[in-house]
Amino acid sequence: MKKLFMFLAVAGLATFGVSCSSDDNSSNEDKMTHQLILNADRVDIKVGDKVNFYVQADRKNVDGAKIFINGEEASNEYVFNESGTFEVYASKVNFKDSSILKINVVADDEGPKPSKSFTLSVDKSEVKLGDVVTFTAKDNKEDIFGFTVQMVGGTKINGTTWTANKDGVVKFVATKEGYKTSNEVSVNVLKQDTPMPTENFISLGNKSIDLKGSAFFYFSKGGSVYSEVIDGKTFVPFIIRTFTVKIDDSISGTEYENSGSLLFYVEQEENSKALRLPWQVTTNEQIVIVDFRGKVFGVEFQADEKTMYSIPVFTTPNKDNGKGNVKLAVKGTDKVSGNSLASDFDGEYQAYYKIDLDNSNAKSIKNEFKIIVVR
Repeated sequence: MKKLFMFLAVAGLATFGVSCSSDDNSSNEDKMTHQLILNADRVDIKVGDKVNFYVQADRKNVDGAKIFINGEEASNEYVFNESGTFEVYASKVNFKDSSILKINVVADDEGPKPSKSFTLSVDKSEVKLGDVVTFTAKDNKEDIFGFTVQMVGGTKINGTTWTANKDGVVKFVATKEGYKTSNEVSVNVLKQDTPMPTENFISLGNKSIDLKGSAFFYFSKGGSVYSEVIDGKTFVPFIIRTFTVKIDDSISGTEYENSGSLLFYVEQEENSKALRLPWQVTTNEQIVIVDFRGKVFGVEFQADEKTMYSIPVFTTPNKDNGKGNVKLAVKGTDKVSGNSLASDFDGEYQAYYKIDLDNSNAKSIKNEFKIIVVR
């Protein structure tokens, strides 16, 4: 078997791209059936405030549309220097003009008062843990954008989608400048009706996922395996990451939404140029557990400092396909949510995946992980 430095097979992480195209062959007659929709980030403002206008058709942004304010062409970013009510619409050749949008401008000492209401909707009212719901909003029958959704009595969510991360009835409202607070909508998240697993799993609170495979990662910098000196000794970091699917080749980005990552360091032999790998350690003291983190149903977790670990035990990977077996266990608390956190895995791993620290998108280990040496 050749030295590892010569044969490490790098099975690169898969990169996915999404492309989109438009049908330039649509007839002008077809385009005329497309109604422009005009939205503004604010509709009730003070004199001197700037308003940004957005134009869409069929839920897609429309470039090149002209904005008219009281019949005069204006820019998409417009400063209103006079008080009054201004009628604004959007127009573009081969599209139907938008409906009139009214901007109410008051003197600074009057103060804008919300005068409009809108309706918040959700695409699913009953889901399971890990499901995603999407929120939309309408002013009468027209879609509006730029609204903010938050849990009733809780925090705001990012964007217009929410991943169900707790069971029970969760209520939401939305706000938008110039509008009254929306109606409430409810999402009923069903409790997990399956018993907690006892092997090959990650559990976070009352949620759990079944594990079926894992992958072994090493770090590279400057074309060599990355290492660090800690307390005068040289260590090389590795990651074993468990997944809900078996790993044979590339790893889909979606697989990381349900996975656990154990970062550990292997002490290297002093004055030796040979790399010591996890399956070559001779004592437990040569492996230092640093961190355990990941996601369950897309919800991030990270083990706290009191979490207990078993030392991961590896078999030597097959020299032909890079497959071996690993056994590990974790039991403690998630520092993000405060929920109980546990994991157990005894199964196949696939080596060798590389994390290139020279890549501009890669995070340094020291920034990503707090190094805690435990003896």
